[in-house]
Amino acid sequence: MKHSSTRFFLASLCVAILVGDALRTSGAQPLEPGEIPEFLQKLAPQAPGRAAGQTPAAEAPRISMNSQGFVRSIGAPPGQHFPPEREMATKSPELIARSFMLNQGRLFGIQGPNGSYITKRNRASNGRHYVRLQQSYRNIPVVAAEVVVQVNGQGGVESVLSDLATEVQTLDTHHAPVLPTLSTNEAAARAKAAFPAESPAKMENTSPQLAIFAPSVLDEPGNPVLVWDLNVSCETLIEANARVLVDAKNGQIVRVWTLVHPALNRQIFDANTTTNNPGTLVRPEGQPATGIVDADNAYTFLGDTYNFYLANHGRDSLDGNGMALSATVRYCQPNGTNPPFCPPLGTAFYNNNRMYFGTGTVADDVTAHELTHGVTGFESGLIYTNASGAINESLSDVWGEFVDLSNSGGNDATGVRWDVGEDLPGGRIRSMSFPTNFNHPDRLFSTFYQQPSTTNDFGGVHKNSGVNNKLCYLLTDGDTFNGESIYGIGINRVAGLYYEVQVDLLTSGAGWPELYNALTQAAVNLGWNTADRNNLYRACLAVEIATNGRDLYVDKTSGCPTPAGTPFCLFNVGPYLTVSQGVAGANPGDVLHIRTGNYNEPMTVNKIVTIQAYDGAVTIGQ
Repeated sequence: MKHSSTRFFLASLCVAILVGDALRTSGAQPLEPGEIPEFLQKLAPQAPGRAAGQTPAAEAPRISMNSQGFVRSIGAPPGQHFPPEREMATKSPELIARSFMLNQGRLFGIQGPNGSYITKRNRASNGRHYVRLQQSYRNIPVVAAEVVVQVNGQGGVESVLSDLATEVQTLDTHHAPVLPTLSTNEAAARAKAAFPAESPAKMENTSPQLAIFAPSVLDEPGNPVLVWDLNVSCETLIEANARVLVDAKNGQIVRVWTLVHPALNRQIFDANTTTNNPGTLVRPEGQPATGIVDADNAYTFLGDTYNFYLANHGRDSLDGNGMALSATVRYCQPNGTNPPFCPPLGTAFYNNNRMYFGTGTVADDVTAHELTHGVTGFESGLIYTNASGAINESLSDVWGEFVDLSNSGGNDATGVRWDVGEDLPGGRIRSMSFPTNFNHPDRLFSTFYQQPSTTNDFGGVHKNSGVNNKLCYLLTDGDTFNGESIYGIGINRVAGLYYEVQVDLLTSGAGWPELYNALTQAAVNLGWNTADRNNLYRACLAVEIATNGRDLYVDKTSGCPTPAGTPFCLFNVGPYLTVSQGVAGANPGDVLHIRTGNYNEPMTVNKIVTIQAYDGAVTIGQ
């Protein structure tokens, strides 16, 4: 784990001075007290597009230092930038980034005539360029030593995030040669020999590239080493798919990094229509198909679900930390008989960090459904009863359908788009778009809604999941329902909304009001605009989980210095002074109480709010 700290400017100067002696021993000279202030004076005097005479942002630049007292990262205040050199203003983002790093290299501890940078990637997004540069020494790349320079549309540098090898320049001091004595063929042979369990004849390799490995970049001890950098691969030995660094002088293996990322670690067991638990391991990660349909489907669909969570949420497996995805297929639940009864269509369930599938139940949405129960267990921990259990079940349906609609398997025809289990031998078991087709509620006060109980499917957890299932459908595809018109915003945004709810906001006993509050807060956290938050509110109204909003107050006669919508002025906090302030401070669903008087102001109400007068008549507008 890398450690960095952001300090106030004076503190960073002290660090630079205190570590000076240590730096001199490695050939790097510490920063002088005035160097950073001089650099900061190069900030653009006003943000791009700011009107002349408008006060610049008061926020200070962000600076963090590494353990050697050099700058690790810098960031201009929001809307500002470090301007390019005059001759670079019209150049490409790559040239601006490289020029910036060469001119300011001393701040980052990189100096001397032999240091430079190689462009690895230039990604454009939202009017910016994110230029990733790799540090080089005498035109030889330094492994993993990189810097990202963020360049705006005016050619200004908004931020720099670096992880560089300052000790590489000690090679200049020692006049160390950077010529290999080991040939590329010898390097490839040494790399293959690092895997003695497999014949080198069955292994392939990429062309070795000369590089410098500086262990400090990966927070490891050791001096820079000249290496041959290559990949080896092998179909018959999974661990022999790796990146290997071979010392270019003596041929020793410097580092081996696997290219098989074990975070996706599937372990598929087969009970073979018995109660054996977990059964026989038939397909571990990376192994070929078994020919057992359920086992191979489970392997594929667990991979689809893992990849959806990783791509959309950056989540690494059930626990977020790479836990193995373990499942047993063709499992028969013990029922007191011998042999146990194993119906043609079994059941699927999640228990103790494992998934179990009866014969024929391994469908893509069912698999993602069961895996999501694991995510819920690690995150919100929703108790499996009544409303919290219904939300638990619904969240599994949500991600089950999202995976179903995003992968390449299964039936995604329009007629079954929102059906749960449409690929099961017995056919679909729920509908998220029309829950009432299965006598499930599509809104909270539906006659199909099952009231809380300690029996009957744990208080109706599968049945009552229809309320949030309908909400998910409305938000994703859009529709008119229960007097409300909702527009669809697509799978990715709705998945992001529910993930924020699941991971950060829901409590384990949450019911429908808590779900509504969590959804509205998640929309704020994700920066949704007013129109989208209104849309969310309408959808929650449609399924009848929206609760009454806050009561906010507007009183133009209040002299309270801090207007915040409270009924009275207390401790300098009081009502809003204008209707516009009230609208700006309101959330969809809030009630705005306006005290009597003439509010002679232009106003646009762009939120779903209720406006009420109190203490007499109210006139709004000019």
